Amino acid sequence: MGYRIRRRETIYQKLSPLQGHAIPVFYGEGTCDGVRALLLSDVGDASLHAPQAKHLSKPALKRMIKPAVRAMLELGVEPADHNPRNYHLVRGDAVVVLDLEDTADFDPHEQDIDELAEAVADGVAHWTVFYHQNHSS
Repeated sequence: MGYRIRRRETIYQKLSPLQGHAIPVFYGEGTCDGVRALLLSDVGDASLHAPQAKHLSKPALKRMIKPAVRAMLELGVEPADHNPRNYHLVRGDAVVVLDLEDTADFDPHEQDIDELAEAVADGVAHWTVFYHQNHSS
């Protein structure tokens, strides 16, 4: 498979049809106190790492994660980071993917997109449930 790490700006350009619903809107790049920064829209709500996601079951999480991941895969980008902090619950029933640093080019013709989307969603859901089960307050 032809995986190649891409710069984040290029990834946002490639995923431009998904901006504003599956990923944040990319406004550009800037610097803040001499540090490179991407200017992205605020997606609101909270990450799957936050207490708001604690009540969600693994099947419910997978149903919310899979559409965004599948849409990314269809455009040739695979999200490789399954950290729940990189997936934000929005509107209570959908997920927006953040932090696209750990992504790779993906040829949608080389694999079953639905199968891979299911695997990624399963991984994110697993780590979300695991975190909340082991960090309950």
